[in-house]
Amino acid sequence: MPNFKAEFERFAPDVILDLIPYTETQAQAVVQVFSDCTQHIVAISSGDVYRNYEGLQGRSNHPPDPVPLKENAPLRETRYPYRDLEGLDFEFKQDYDKILVEQVLINAPTLSTTILRLPAVYGEGDRLQRIV
Repeated sequence: MPNFKAEFERFAPDVILDLIPYTETQAQAVVQVFSDCTQHIVAISSGDVYRNYEGLQGRSNHPPDPVPLKENAPLRETRYPYRDLEGLDFEFKQDYDKILVEQVLINAPTLSTTILRLPAVYGEGDRLQRIV
């Protein structure tokens, strides 16, 4: 992406839509590349940022937060939720953390940021079979 910075600046998009920000480093690269050529970024995050996700993983003794969760519901207290999970392998497993991605993007000084926290699919349509 940094290799195309000049082309992005020439194009001067009104909005950047980042569909796959997995890591803090990726978010930092997005800020570095697009800070000078746009004013707004929309990034896809995940419902796994919420504290209830730790309970789903069996990593928290905290009672579940009331559902439906609101945007300002408490976030996970731990980081890197997939590092220790067996049977789940993807390229960014060790550094994946949408909380850190959100923090980088929201704190970018020259970008207005919209974060969309989309849910994962659980149950019959879940290709990863998170719940058996």
